[in-house]
Amino acid sequence: MAFLFRCELKFDELPGTSDQHRRCDICAKLVTNLDALEGDERRAFLERAKADDRTVCVSMTVETPTKPCGGRERLDAIAAAKLRPVPPLPTLGTVPASSLPKR
Repeated sequence: MAFLFRCELKFDELPGTSDQHRRCDICAKLVTNLDALEGDERRAFLERAKADDRTVCVSMTVETPTKPCGGRERLDAIAAAKLRPVPPLPTLGTVPASSLPKR
C-alpha cells in the first residue's frame, strides 16, 4: 500500500456518527476507518480496492517509535492510499485541507 498524501483532518472531526465510514465535506470522498474494522473485514476491504485498482481514503492509527528505547506514539491520520505496488515515494508533508479541491 502506498500513501499518496496525508490529510490534516482526523476521522473524529468528520461529520457523522459511524465508527467505520464517514464522508469528507472537503473532498467529498468516503473515508473508511481501518481501526474500526475486524482483521478479516479490513483485509477484504483492502483486497477489493486492490482488485478494482482504485484509490481509497482511509483513517488508521499508526504506532511510530519516538525514542531509541522503543517508546511509541500513536498517530491518527487520514490518507489516500493506492493499493498496488509502486516505487517508494520521497517523504511528503501534510496536505492542508485548504489546498484540497472543494466540491
